[in-house]
Amino acid sequence: MVTNKGDEEPFRPFCDFRLSVTGISSPVLVTLISSLVLAAAAPTAAQQYPSRPIRVVVPFAPGGPVDTITRIVSEHMQRTLGQPIVIENVAGAGGTTGSTRAMRATPDGYTILANSSAHTVAPWIVPNFPFDLTKDLSGALMIGQNANILIVSPAKGWKTVQDLVAKAHQVCPYSNATRGNIDVTLTIV
Repeated sequence: MVTNKGDEEPFRPFCDFRLSVTGISSPVLVTLISSLVLAAAAPTAAQQYPSRPIRVVVPFAPGGPVDTITRIVSEHMQRTLGQPIVIENVAGAGGTTGSTRAMRATPDGYTILANSSAHTVAPWIVPNFPFDLTKDLSGALMIGQNANILIVSPAKGWKTVQDLVAKAHQVCPYSNATRGNIDVTLTIV
């Protein structure tokens, strides 16, 4: 929380991202994430982990919710682990391009995929999806979530989502919905 000098009330940004999972404080969460990264490197125990920078692949454009949360967590990881954390934004195909790059990385614990729940629908909407989510990747930690809500003016007269969709199709017969959220998961490759 940022407090402006002289203000009695702290400044509360519009989006106040806090790193907590069911009551776990930020330092404990960072330690937990760091422990997961260290555990992924157990096969390379001959050298101290991490001995080089860790790459975090974000399969979306910079500045979006997944990128923002990943940068916050990575900043803490960098301080805890003592190694640079390099964020690599690889946008395209609803997250599939970056996810594929992370999935094809050497499984040595030095590549982390920060993804959203959008990847769960990708196999059904991306032709020739390049990997099997249930066999090739496993989630390590959920670091954030967000509820999506739909708000419309009562003056419009729409009482249901179907009413809104019907009106959207009248206005633009080619309109459709796209996925988007702030649910973020880390997958260690």
